Amino acid sequence: MSMSANKSAGLALIVGVILSAFSFVLFPGGLFISPVDHNNFPEAIEVLADYSALTHVLTMVMMLSLFLEGYGLFALTRIRSAPGGLAGFALRFGVFGMLFSYGALVLGLGARHMVVHVATHGVTGDPASAAVMGSPDLALAIYTAGAATYIAFLSISSLAGLLLGFGLAAHFATLSIYKLAAYGCALVGVGGLANLLFTQHFHDAGLAFMAVVSSIVLMVGALWLIVLGIGFCKGIPELEAEKPAEPVGV
Repeated sequence: MSMSANKSAGLALIVGVILSAFSFVLFPGGLFISPVDHNNFPEAIEVLADYSALTHVLTMVMMLSLFLEGYGLFALTRIRSAPGGLAGFALRFGVFGMLFSYGALVLGLGARHMVVHVATHGVTGDPASAAVMGSPDLALAIYTAGAATYIAFLSISSLAGLLLGFGLAAHFATLSIYKLAAYGCALVGVGGLANLLFTQHFHDAGLAFMAVVSSIVLMVGALWLIVLGIGFCKGIPELEAEKPAEPVGV
């Protein structure tokens, strides 16, 4: 049984969001398993090391979810362009920006794998020599670099979401749940940018505040991805792929 490209993109978005939510909820140091203060990097590393197997598995699940979501979002580059072309440009720019931000996040997830390895096995592979060889300091440095890539992800994805949302909303002539979801995507981008700017200029808020707000913003963003996925699966006209030009006869 064959499946259309749009339907596969919709299913990829929905499954990707479910997997990312699953990983987010169960991740060590998060909501339910040994919650930690995100301002305390050494304590966060300790929790990751204590649940090393779970950390590795859920990190891989998160990477898979990003791949699925990226595949689904890329389908937006094939839909019919809006009149005037500006919305189409914003949409495509937003999609590629979002994919670029996913790449930054994958780097951070890879760093998380390395943090667990260094914290549990040391730099020589011998856990007994970990403290002597300076492994805690190295794990801290890698964790900090991973946190920096997460901030890069938030920065790029917020701007990309703003453009993507307004670009996609222009494709819907009438008000519908899909148009509202597109505007919701734009608002998610605004919220993400506001969160970053506030945290950067009001240092008393700390990374813990930024993490909580960004989690809420990303959860709202996940809802619009699900709505978009449903629209792809239903095959609504506004999300239909642009037909290739007919070949000119010789």
